Amino acid sequence: MATTLKPGPVPKDALKYFSAKKLRTGFDHADVWRQEHAHAFTVAKMMQLDLLADVQSSLQAALKDGQTFRDWAAQITPSLQKAGWWGIKEQTDPLTGEVRQVQLGSPRRLKHIYRTNVDVARQVGQWQRLQRNKATTPFLLYSLGPSENHRQEHLQWDGLLLPIDHPHWRTHMPKNGHGCKCRVRGVTKRQRDRYIKDGIPASGTAQELDPATGLPTGRKVQQKIKPQTSAPTIETRRHVNKRTGEITYVPKGIDPGWDHNPGAARQQSAKRSAFAKKQSFEQALKAQAPRVPLPPPSLDEAINSGEEIAKQLGAHKETINAAAFRNTLHKRLHSEIGAERAVNVKSSGKSAQLTKQASKLYPASWIQAADEFGPLYTKAIKGRASYSTITAKYHGKRVRMSNFGIITAEANAGYLRSYDLRSTVHEFTHRLQAALPALDDIFQQLHRRRTQGDERKSLRNLTGNKGYGWSEVAKEDNYINPYFGREYDVDEGPTGALEVMTMTLERILAGSQEEFDNLRKNDPELFNLGIGVLFRYEPHI
Repeated sequence: MATTLKPGPVPKDALKYFSAKKLRTGFDHADVWRQEHAHAFTVAKMMQLDLLADVQSSLQAALKDGQTFRDWAAQITPSLQKAGWWGIKEQTDPLTGEVRQVQLGSPRRLKHIYRTNVDVARQVGQWQRLQRNKATTPFLLYSLGPSENHRQEHLQWDGLLLPIDHPHWRTHMPKNGHGCKCRVRGVTKRQRDRYIKDGIPASGTAQELDPATGLPTGRKVQQKIKPQTSAPTIETRRHVNKRTGEITYVPKGIDPGWDHNPGAARQQSAKRSAFAKKQSFEQALKAQAPRVPLPPPSLDEAINSGEEIAKQLGAHKETINAAAFRNTLHKRLHSEIGAERAVNVKSSGKSAQLTKQASKLYPASWIQAADEFGPLYTKAIKGRASYSTITAKYHGKRVRMSNFGIITAEANAGYLRSYDLRSTVHEFTHRLQAALPALDDIFQQLHRRRTQGDERKSLRNLTGNKGYGWSEVAKEDNYINPYFGREYDVDEGPTGALEVMTMTLERILAGSQEEFDNLRKNDPELFNLGIGVLFRYEPHI
């Protein structure tokens, strides 16, 4: 007797995720894109909110009760047909104003709607359970699903065994495309050690061969594969959203729009919401509450994350081209975090253009923080580049600013002087340092750890360079150049080693090939920290 298997009720975490989605109409599937799906429920070309609400409600009931696709489709089809959302109809594209013949409801479209929503909801629910249980199952194992044919890249990921918080799972958490049936499961440390020693049972079986004759015996045997404990290098392809013009770099093997972890996106949204509520409460108590940043990663978390990402980008190779590395780094940063945002500059001219160019190398959220911090003025010079921030005590006063003349001071205004991209990246990083003190503190932690108990000495004596003034001091440390550890004092007291962050990011993002290699090979800890904060530090809620 034939039977129909039901998927069973969806877990509570997945149902909670789905029911919290807000309605969002869109003419094309690309109108609601990537991480937006973690917060919005949409059906392409369903432009009536009441009809969209009915479909969401029906899917929610189907998820809760564990209905099969056939049961859900039989229930929703008459409602869609009655509402006129069925078959091929004329619709006006709100983006272009063009009237087009489009496919609305059909059995095939309903199957796609059902499977996509069920799969993603279960994926989010699984991620939340895995996060709760990561103390006992701190690793994830990637395995192939029951499909007869697999994408070539997915075959290569079979047996991938990585820590649950590895950056790889931000983009490669299955499902990894339409129809993908790949999966992951939590693995204990003991299981991981056993898999590394003995291999992982493969999903299929193979013919047993007689060792004496080499011929098949007719029996099937379980195959084993060797686990991969290092994340593969991520190769990307350029994708342009035809509706928004947004450019993303999608990992090969993953469909555009699927290159994110919806569970992690939802988790991050919950953190942001919690901080937003906290900020609102504090603002009710105090009229001008400060912006509440997300908790920054610890020093070692940033270093470890940077090491994994740098390895994926090829930094472990003996010889790499700095320009090619930066190009790949920027594509991934733009794809995963968002970049290409030019900072607001009050000035014009060469230095202003260089500053905008430099700012696009950083996460967009950092640039937003710099814009919110205060105005920025720039000047092209031929001498030594520099940066200054106007403190609040000078606000409204007339002061002389080197290279800018007499100015009326504005609180938090920045004055940047540079002559090429390399110097501009360095000085603009000082601007970020002023706007994001929690970011700079991660570098200060490393400096304190390296120089604990050491005495300050003149940079002249440490380097032999007579170009340094006698007031320029640093501590003997483990940096590739003593200038990295230069320490500053102001009227209020010491401010720390403000060149650690600037010198690091300058060499990663814009330094010469020699400078890039020197940092990468001779101070990998600092190199990894620079990579890590680019991907892990988030200043905004």
